Amino acid sequence: MLSTREKHVNDVASWSQAYTRAQALTANGRQREAVYYFINAIGRAPGELELIRSFAQATVAMASQAAEAGDRTEAVRQLDWLEAFLKERVAFVEVPAIPDILQMASYARDRRDFILSGTPRPEGPARFAEIWQTLTQGSVHPIEGRSTAELSAHADTLAEVRDYVVGVQGVAESDPTLAHLEREITKLRTAVEFDRLVAEAERLVSLANAQTTPTAAAYCLQGCEGIARQAVVMVTSLDAGRKATVDRMLGALKTTSEAISAKSREVESEVHWSKFEAAFAPEMQSARDWKAPEVAEPNKYCQQQLDRLQKLTRTVQGALPKLTAERRAHQAMGLLDELRELATSASKQQQRAYNVWAMYQIQSGYRAGLACLSVINDDEIKLGQRITEHFGPIDPRFLTAEVHRCHTEVFEFLFKELDGPKSEMDFNTRGRKLKVLKDLFETEKRSLDDF
Repeated sequence: MLSTREKHVNDVASWSQAYTRAQALTANGRQREAVYYFINAIGRAPGELELIRSFAQATVAMASQAAEAGDRTEAVRQLDWLEAFLKERVAFVEVPAIPDILQMASYARDRRDFILSGTPRPEGPARFAEIWQTLTQGSVHPIEGRSTAELSAHADTLAEVRDYVVGVQGVAESDPTLAHLEREITKLRTAVEFDRLVAEAERLVSLANAQTTPTAAAYCLQGCEGIARQAVVMVTSLDAGRKATVDRMLGALKTTSEAISAKSREVESEVHWSKFEAAFAPEMQSARDWKAPEVAEPNKYCQQQLDRLQKLTRTVQGALPKLTAERRAHQAMGLLDELRELATSASKQQQRAYNVWAMYQIQSGYRAGLACLSVINDDEIKLGQRITEHFGPIDPRFLTAEVHRCHTEVFEFLFKELDGPKSEMDFNTRGRKLKVLKDLFETEKRSLDDF
């Protein structure tokens, strides 16, 4: 009877011979024949992970060949069978090898789903191995000048390479080439997503420009601004061409945003202008039609014009912040300039009216005073009254230099005819200077507002 050691040596020899033959056939592209030797070897060593992995690789290669030849049904059948076969191996392998078996089964299922999807790319294990070899040498896939479709296809291919080398060939997750592969996939998919975002941003900008209302256009730009923020972050890891694309996109977004803002301001300004003009125009026309007073009387004629102009000025100033369109704002500023000119003219007319009235008061006071001096022994009491009546309402602060001089000359001429102070009683004695001065002080003065 053979010992346990001798039996193990004979078992290894029995499956190694079949395994060696299977590998040789696989190397010569004769996978279909190799499968039989793999099955023989696995039958002798059902839990040998190396055998199972090699068999899985050969089966995947046969399925890929079938897919390349256009026989998707056969490819799917083989991959379905491989997935089921691998799951059965769980009962035979050592416990640490179970995750490897499940990963290979998952790859078989993913590869089958890929073939079922009908994607017209025939890459298979041979191509995967070739790509993997270039990656071990640090190769990178350029993205500048490449179309989005090309980048997306290559990213998918690299993802399949990753799944193949990990799921079938058993490459460790810590392999530095695998990390390089992941970076390449991330770079390509970032470029693809970036291109998609740029295309969507361009579509939204074009859509915004086509809108007839600022509100709809602004709504389109809101989505575009969110996309632009994502693109700005993404482009930091991409090529110079795409960075230039971001600059152009942001420039187009800014230009469109400014145009829409200007259009929005124009529309809003027109609405506010229509309301403003409807209430403002009649009063403004009245202010423009106003004429200088024909008679200088304290009837507030000029002051009413000034009050109207002040009210109109407040109205324009209140409307100005809402008139954000340059054309309407310029018109409003023009109205303010016109109102200032009208107010200046009305103020001059008001001062002129005051001085015309004051001159009349001085002249009539002079005549009335002379009448009191022409009688025998002069009537100082009446003279004092006439001075108070005619000079009392005049406020010298509002007189021009000429009228002020007339006021002074006539007042002094009449005032000197009164008796000067002799006692404290003169403050209350009619016809005395102190009494007249007191009465002048107590007389209510006319102001410019009265004209």
